[in-house]
Amino acid sequence: MRPDIFQRVRLERLLHASSSRRLVPHLIRQAVAGINADVARRSEGWISEECVTGYLRRSGFAAIGAHGIPENAPCFPNWVRRDLEKGGVIGFEPGAQQEGKAAPVQWKATTTSILNGTVVRVHEIANSGKPILNAAQPLTDASVPHLNYLLQHTQMGTRGRQRRCAPGEQYEVVVLRCDDAIRVVKYTG
Repeated sequence: MRPDIFQRVRLERLLHASSSRRLVPHLIRQAVAGINADVARRSEGWISEECVTGYLRRSGFAAIGAHGIPENAPCFPNWVRRDLEKGGVIGFEPGAQQEGKAAPVQWKATTTSILNGTVVRVHEIANSGKPILNAAQPLTDASVPHLNYLLQHTQMGTRGRQRRCAPGEQYEVVVLRCDDAIRVVKYTG
């Protein structure tokens, strides 16, 4: 199975759009996720509707996120788990409750950028409580210059869509500095 001619034309037009527009990468990710879901429905079970899409800009900023993951399904890729373990996160306290039991932890997105010569990865996790740390001490926002700006402009994923964090939205942040990068865990219960 593959995209039909209309879907291919749509993707080609998005790819030829000006990359200076900040919205274009997100539109491409949404288009790829939508086309994947459509092809999956036509494949009669050979392709899953759920997918991961991402992009990389010339500046070094990269974003990757999941699409189509049901709210009650666990989603925590091994590469995210390994990266968080390098930062000292060995698990999460129980988070949100659904019908009397904890909802499964879900990875929503990861962004990577370079801030003053240091790689900063922001992992967005839903349905989790506070991260459980293994000897690593979290940093304060003040100890990493410009980190507040970076966190405010990071996309929070929701139900396969990307959107900016609403000003009143509740999320918690734990910042961990390691030898190779700064890891930020942005989590909601």
